[in-house]
Amino acid sequence: MFNYHNSSLTLTSKNEYLSTKLTSKVNRQLQDPIVIMMGRIPSWITEMGYTCSFLFPFETRQMI
Repeated sequence: MFNYHNSSLTLTSKNEYLSTKLTSKVNRQLQDPIVIMMGRIPSWITEMGYTCSFLFPFETRQMI
């Protein structure tokens, strides 16, 4: 039988999955005046926001 108390299980932090480069790119796109005026967020941003939301911090996910 496996003893959980003696095992050395390493969990990863949620922050290890955040992509700072991708987040800054998305934030720049979402703050672009042309994108704001036209109200058209690029499709790759919405797709990434739904399929890979773990890559972005909460504040960025709210804007997507």
